[in-house]
Amino acid sequence: MVGWALRAMQSAEDSQEALSGVLASAVQYLESLPEESQAEWRRAMQYLLLLIQHKREPAEHEQLREVVIASAARQHQEEVRTMAMTAAQAFEEKGRIEERESIVLRQLQRRFGTVPAALQDRIHRLAPSRLEDMVIEMVDFADLSETQQWVIAHS
Repeated sequence: MVGWALRAMQSAEDSQEALSGVLASAVQYLESLPEESQAEWRRAMQYLLLLIQHKREPAEHEQLREVVIASAARQHQEEVRTMAMTAAQAFEEKGRIEERESIVLRQLQRRFGTVPAALQDRIHRLAPSRLEDMVIEMVDFADLSETQQWVIAHS
């Protein structure tokens, strides 16, 4: 496994095409590891993704990450895609979710008055997709009890 990591590191300054080939080969090797080596598999995948992030130009990041994701076994692709999300992207997504929560809570307070803490907690625990649905649906809520029923039904 160390050999593939070294090869990827040595290719970090090569052309994008050359690095893509090395990344694809490294991922294919990692996919051949036994199931009990999953911890090492994750660390090696993270290393490859960090190598892309820190050693290549930003314009190449997405395409190189896609090489890694596409080279992973089908059952691992979503996990690798999640790993590929940079800290900045994760922070931005968290900020978007918090902003939606804030908008929902401000609108509810404006329409119905004080929003009980228990309802606020339930809203904070909604999945992001449900929070988006709520932004649209809340226009039809007649009161806080109807709001709470919707939140409970969609939690």
